[in-house]
Amino acid sequence: MKVVQFEPKVEKASKKMKDDLLEVLDVLRKKIENDEVTEYIISSMHVDGEVEVYVCAKDFVGAIGLLESGKYNLFTQYE
Repeated sequence: MKVVQFEPKVEKASKKMKDDLLEVLDVLRKKIENDEVTEYIISSMHVDGEVEVYVCAKDFVGAIGLLESGKYNLFTQYE
């Protein structure tokens, strides 16, 4: 009898990858501080495969639109 276990492959981000991730956040922070960005959506994938979507919107309708946009971006980036 064969037993198969499925466990997510946990990979730690390299120093360069961490620097790239933080650079994106720094650019977004500066744009927010300069009033260039008023609403945003951020999707993140964790090492265990869990996905989180962060939305900062002015109203509920805008939040739904940004959420759907973020989901679309997440799903299509791997085509």
